[in-house]
Amino acid sequence: MKKQILFCVIGTILEWYDFSLFASLAAIISSLFFPHKSQLAAMIWTFSIFASGFIMRPIGAIFFGHLGDKIGRKSSLLITVILMAFSTTAIGFIPVDIGILTVVLLMLLRLLQGFAASGEYPGGLVLLYELANPKHKGLITSLGAFSSVFGIFLGTLVCTITSKCLSSTDLLNWGWRIPFIIGLPLGLIGYALRKYLFESSVFEQVKKQGMVVRLPFVELIKYHWKNFITLTVMYILSNVAFYMSFVYLSTYTVNTHRISIANSFYLNALSTLIYAAFILIAGYLSDHINRKYMMRSVCLLMLIFAIPFFWFVINGSAWQQVVCQALLSLLIGMLVGTLAIFAVELFPANIRYTGVATALNIGASFFGGTAPLVCTWLAKLTGAPNSAAYYLMGIALLALIVLRGQSFKFVKQEINVLEN
Repeated sequence: MKKQILFCVIGTILEWYDFSLFASLAAIISSLFFPHKSQLAAMIWTFSIFASGFIMRPIGAIFFGHLGDKIGRKSSLLITVILMAFSTTAIGFIPVDIGILTVVLLMLLRLLQGFAASGEYPGGLVLLYELANPKHKGLITSLGAFSSVFGIFLGTLVCTITSKCLSSTDLLNWGWRIPFIIGLPLGLIGYALRKYLFESSVFEQVKKQGMVVRLPFVELIKYHWKNFITLTVMYILSNVAFYMSFVYLSTYTVNTHRISIANSFYLNALSTLIYAAFILIAGYLSDHINRKYMMRSVCLLMLIFAIPFFWFVINGSAWQQVVCQALLSLLIGMLVGTLAIFAVELFPANIRYTGVATALNIGASFFGGTAPLVCTWLAKLTGAPNSAAYYLMGIALLALIVLRGQSFKFVKQEINVLEN
């Protein structure tokens, strides 16, 4: 069983390495692909292409959720890793001097990346939860969230090493392609490992009992819409907070020459490590503390400290920026680590993949992927780069409302018949 968990986690790490590269290299892509635009216009163009990777995610969520709840978790996860490896490697071969066709190719490949990512993260959470020992379900399930973050950290690390080993000229001319091209062998490794995964015993039991539903998405909307809405709001908050911190703030400080590209990689790497560590801490605590209260505490802290965090990152000294981004990463990690187990326990096993995937990807596509773009637009509209803090505060307040207004029955209190 430990080997099965390891195979699942490694596959997720490698796939999220691929998906995160565009964000890590956003500052370079901005200057390389849109050199004749103003700094703000180049950022808007880059973030628009970044957001295009999220357009397909709701569609992909329904597709992979349906596949995972009808055919099996393993089959869905095998497809996602191949699609992601192909699209990532192809980005590394795009010419930069073919005009509008460059933008079109980038968008198409980001769409394919988004389609693949829509099934990977939720599928990993569901499979880990169904593999885990009942006493450690929170910790084991949080490994799915941790592995996606570790994949992002791996992408940041590769970008950092590449930037340190090459001159600025070589990095802009061809070095930026290296992290993308590495995605192909990593994707093949992930696929090979996942071939050895067992299918979830919980899913096998669902099939044995004849409980597989014909249309999982219809079942979700018809009978579980309250939990679906609540989970969607929570994923909106986690995605907006993450992309504000790791994409908008880092790219803004580079484009305004507050820090160098290399130092931005270091700061992102440090923030990612803190984020990942507190995902596991939250997962461990969620086996002993009420998940709902943990998430409400994090939402309240985000609501209170959003304005000072953003102000110090954008206007403070380098050390103040480091401390504030580290604290923000801590809060996001606590939220995401708890949300991993919280999400899978909201739905029965025969629609679990669809429920988690759809809620997550709606939050990620319409709010997470567009967060850097919205933040940049707010900065242009108001003339205050830290105006994005109010956007985060509004979503945190909404999350507090839905958590307070809903009564939850966790697995510890009501064991699902399909898993009894």
